[in-house]
Order: sequence, then C-alpha cells, then structure tokens
Amino acid sequence: MIGNNLDPLKPDSMTTEDRKRFEQALSGTILGIFPPKIIDDSRKVYAYEDSVLNTAKKWIPYIEENKTSELINALIDGIEKLITTDDFESTVMKFTNSHYGDQVLIANYLKNMIHTEEINLDTIWKAINDSKWREAAFRKSHHYVLQLIFDALNEIEGRYQEKWAYNLPHFYALECEERKDEKRKGYLFACTVHSSLCGNTTSGIEKLLKGENKYHYHDYIENWRARLEDSHKWAPEWVKARIRPVLAVLYP
Repeated sequence: MIGNNLDPLKPDSMTTEDRKRFEQALSGTILGIFPPKIIDDSRKVYAYEDSVLNTAKKWIPYIEENKTSELINALIDGIEKLITTDDFESTVMKFTNSHYGDQVLIANYLKNMIHTEEINLDTIWKAINDSKWREAAFRKSHHYVLQLIFDALNEIEGRYQEKWAYNLPHFYALECEERKDEKRKGYLFACTVHSSLCGNTTSGIEKLLKGENKYHYHDYIENWRARLEDSHKWAPEWVKARIRPVLAVLYP
C-alpha cells in the first residue's frame, strides 16, 4: 500500500527499533505473497496493485547491515529471476551452495509453488535423494531455511504419500543420527515424528530408537510422548488412529 512513497514514514527520523520492525514486516510481506504478481506500471489503477518490491527498493538506502537487510537485498535481486527461470532443476540442486537470503527465497518458492501444483516433483525427489544435498539442507542450513524445507516436503508427503511417506521419515532420521548439535538434532527428531504422523508410518522413528545413539534421544522421547498423549485426548478419531502407532513405538 505504501508503494513508491515513503515520505509519510519519515525514514530519516525513525528509531533503530522502528526501522527494525518495519524491515521485518517488509521481508515478511514479500515472503508471504511470494511469488508476487508483477503488474506493468501502465496497467496499475489502485495503490494496492503496486508491488511490495517497489517499496523494498525505495527502502534500500535506509537499511542497516544485518540479517534482515541480507534477506531483503536477496529478495529484491533474485525474485524476478527465480520466477522467470527455465532451469528450475539447477536452481534446486545448487540451493545448498547459495547465500542465506537466496536459500530463504528458493525454499519459500518451493513451499508456495507446491500449493499451486505447478512444480516438478521429480526435481525435488532428485534433490532429497542426494545425500550431499540432504546433509547441507538438513544439517547445515539456517533453522528458518530448514523450517521452510520441512513445510514444503510435509505438504508433498501429505498430498502424494507413497514414496514420500515411506522415505521422508528415514531421511530425517538419518540426518538426526549424524547431527551433533543438540538443538538441530532435536528439530530433526521432531521432523521424523511429524513426517511419520503425516505418512502413517513408524519405521523412521524405530530406526532412531534401535540405532547406536538410541540412549541420546531420551529427553526427546519423553517430550513427544507427553505431546502426543495430550493431543490424543481431544483429537478426532482419524487423527487418533495416526497417533496411536507412533505412541506405541515411543514406549519401547
């Protein structure tokens, strides 16, 4: 709605905290409507038809160097290129070598495009079936990037099941076993549980609980037992049917 006119905001007079909040809102808005519909300037009638990217470009001179500025710059530089690229497979396969901002952009693009069913699932499968790609994406990426990747893959698993339901929990479990950092290990354990619930399988969780590192998961197991037992109390019957097998393997 701001479009090309930032004067009402008085950017030069804004406090550091106000600028930070605005930049977070700006990046969140771009990601929230990504991929945006770009309207030719000559065809615009209403203020809301002005792309939020124009607002972001106008804000560039006021951005201080931080993670949010990295993200906004990456969104501005890469968004139109990503929308028009014909080499989607190359973009996905090179994703793990990209800058943080580019990774957020690509991961969010995947997440949103899956809802439109305008995406090549064979390309996604090729990527996650590559151990080096998984290692970089699941173990080494920023936690926000991993969250976007998980959301995208979870949507695919829920829609298409079959090989996604059989394999995704094992992919998460494998990376969980290899990860040393406790925070990331806990997140990957959670991914394994969520994916197992989504695909109505338990073998991925069993892989963790029967492996060499099974004693390292005690706190995670206790946490997920409590969560799932609480959810089971109020869940509809079809959800209870998904929860019960997972709870069973969490009581070895």
